[in-house]
Amino acid sequence: MTDRTYRKYQDGEEVRLCVTGEVKITDDGPVLQLADGHSLPLADPALPVDVTFVTPADGAPHPGQLWADALGGEWFAQLARGGEVWMTAADGTQERWQTLHEFADTGPIRLLRQAPGQPGDERPGGE
Repeated sequence: MTDRTYRKYQDGEEVRLCVTGEVKITDDGPVLQLADGHSLPLADPALPVDVTFVTPADGAPHPGQLWADALGGEWFAQLARGGEVWMTAADGTQERWQTLHEFADTGPIRLLRQAPGQPGDERPGGE
């Protein structure tokens, strides 16, 4: 217990909770692992929660990396105006990486290859 003062709740008031954690896949389905060691099951579609997918398991995309969406489409990460990383498909389609990662038909995105010369680049000339 902490000495932090909390606002009083009112019976019947509606609240929105924001809980941050890391997804772990278990035999019982996905769970949200919290920093304090507790976990929350995510497998029940009837749970009244909205899930926002924040960062891919491989971390946020960086310029020069090659990523794949859930449909197998490949996306090249590049720096756009304003310093944001955007993804470009072979057909020239461009999208924010966050949008690709969050949408049910394209997410989650996963890293296919590091930028040339970066750790994890297994091509000739990579480290």
